[in-house]
Parts: sequence; structure tokens; C-alpha cells
Amino acid sequence: MVPMTPMPVFYVDYANLRWYLLGFWKDVRYLNIKLFADEEEVNIGGETWVLFPLQKRGAVDGQDVTKYAGFAYRKVTA
Repeated sequence: MVPMTPMPVFYVDYANLRWYLLGFWKDVRYLNIKLFADEEEVNIGGETWVLFPLQKRGAVDGQDVTKYAGFAYRKVTA
């Protein structure tokens, strides 16, 4: 089981060092993609989600760039 959590959108006021939550992206979720391939499609309850890493997968100075952090888009077909 890999939970998907909503992806928040913030406004950052750098002058006063404050963050303001504006809401959440529609049909976009965070998740751990350790067990998934890039652009893999997963069906959950009749919906199709496409999974991507937050950054390029690979090694930079011997470290994995993404650390398995990823996001999922709900695929909408009309």
C-alpha cells in the first residue's frame, strides 16, 4: 500500500518570512515511487493515475536525485 497525499500550493511572502496556503492542486498527489517506474500508470477505483519522479532519477555525486519522491496525475480522457 502506497498512500497518495494532496499537493499543497503556497504563496511565500519573503519580506515577512510567511507562508500562506492557497489550496491544493486538483488531481495531483505526492507519493513514494520506489516501487514504480517513471510514467507508470496505476488504476485505483476506476481512475487512472500516471506516476512521475519529482526530479530526474539518477545519480548526482553518488546520490539518487529524487530519493523516491514522486507525484501522480489523474489521467482524464474525454
